[in-house]
Amino acid sequence: MEKVGFRTCLNRVREKCIKVEMVATDWHAGIRKVMRSEYPDIDHDFDVFNFAKSIKKKLLAKAKKMARAKKKDVEDLSRWIQAISNHLWW
Repeated sequence: MEKVGFRTCLNRVREKCIKVEMVATDWHAGIRKVMRSEYPDIDHDFDVFNFAKSIKKKLLAKAKKMARAKKKDVEDLSRWIQAISNHLWW
């Protein structure tokens, strides 16, 4: 359903002779495939919210793994996770 709505909206915009150079979406696999196969002339990027959320989630998982292994660098990583996420936003 999301792919159908995306295609419909993008086609309507293009029918109005509006040049679309770049589209930013979430990480929906279907949308990625549609962009790759049907609109190769348009750059496809991911929105900052989902990108930062994904990186933060991966860093938190790494910090937990390091904590279980009792590695001393876990404190350093944990302290920087929020700053890294904020940096991606700005």
